[in-house]
Amino acid sequence: MRSHPRRISGSHGTTCSIAVAGRFWRFADDGQGPRFAGGHGAISMRLADMNLQHTKSCGTCTLCCKVYYVPELDKPAGSWCRFCAPGKGCGNYDNRPNTCRAFNCLWMITDILGPEWKPERSKLVMAIDPNTNFLMVQVDPGSPRAWRLEPYYSQLKKWSVAGDQTGRRVVVFLNNKATVVLPDGEHEVGIIGPGEKLQIQRPSTPNGRFSVTKS
Repeated sequence: MRSHPRRISGSHGTTCSIAVAGRFWRFADDGQGPRFAGGHGAISMRLADMNLQHTKSCGTCTLCCKVYYVPELDKPAGSWCRFCAPGKGCGNYDNRPNTCRAFNCLWMITDILGPEWKPERSKLVMAIDPNTNFLMVQVDPGSPRAWRLEPYYSQLKKWSVAGDQTGRRVVVFLNNKATVVLPDGEHEVGIIGPGEKLQIQRPSTPNGRFSVTKS
């Protein structure tokens, strides 16, 4: 099935394809949600100084095998992959699809995120868009409020405030529904369909609210 890039306009009026962890996010015509497919890019958090390296191991964490949509396997977001043994690993690792090969877990590749951010503990799988530096947070639907708990929520808010002047945004996904975390609060945008743009504009007055719309 043909896929379409989800496009997001930042506060400076620029529009770009969302690419996360070195692969472009694309949406299927069936509205199943974000997935990784194609494209390369350098990963840079730019929310703090990070050393990007593979110094951690998955161990018993297999949450990425649940939260993401894998089109090659017709696996919806939020459901365990049929090849995954939760807590153990992939039973088809050598033949895993490109969607899985393309993925890089942010917790795995940076040393500033402590053990509390490990996905099996936080119930959050994070990745970075190398083109816009947006922080993309995929939430375990079994713990839908996990991102609102501490220490996660306050840190996501800090990253949102720190990134405001450069248009760097924090986007939280529960399955295929998105919420943008901005300095003035949360903006639920729901499902971002094929070809839709997410427009984010700063307040026009000191006490105003951000504007988040889809077009």
